[in-house]
Amino acid sequence: MVSVPKGIIPIPSNKVYKPDTASYSGVSTSATCNKETNSSVMAQLQRSCLPIVDQGCCCDLKTCCKVQGWIQVVGSSLSIIAAINDFATTSAICQNVAMAGGDCSTDGRIAATHAIQGINFIAHVIFLAVAILFLAGIHRGEPSKMVHYIRMIWVQLFWSSIFAIVGAVVVTPLFLITFVFLGITVYSLICANSLHILMLADQQGSYIHRV
Repeated sequence: MVSVPKGIIPIPSNKVYKPDTASYSGVSTSATCNKETNSSVMAQLQRSCLPIVDQGCCCDLKTCCKVQGWIQVVGSSLSIIAAINDFATTSAICQNVAMAGGDCSTDGRIAATHAIQGINFIAHVIFLAVAILFLAGIHRGEPSKMVHYIRMIWVQLFWSSIFAIVGAVVVTPLFLITFVFLGITVYSLICANSLHILMLADQQGSYIHRV
């Protein structure tokens, strides 16, 4: 018979001790939330085919992403103004053609120009909206608002690559120079994606609270 010190309740060897989890419900809930957050971050890392960086080229990662967000806002705004001007110019040309007895509706080139201008206008409006959301997500510490901007950069890379390849085959190989400029877009994507994942990984860290 093994002696048991006072204050210690012996547990029979044929029974399994089960602690009262009700009194630890708060701790369990917190641990579960942390586990779910870590699982979400790990899933993001596994899905990401991009490297994760914690520093921009010449400044901290958060500032780097703010700069590229504002550049996108300004660039998209100017492109929207230019697209509206193109619409007005094309309409003026059609009016001149109509005054001369012609009809723009039968000119395939005019129709194609209108279609390209419309697509260009919509694309820049979308980019402006997601860039604003991206900046709001950085400022408020809400990484969920940054996802749309990252996705749009992927779309931009896809279509720009197709444009460069088609241009190099159909027009001139000089279109391949476009890939040099796409390197800047790739770097911007890496920084934006890295900040998004780092903000998800540490909801109370410096990436969330530091302005």
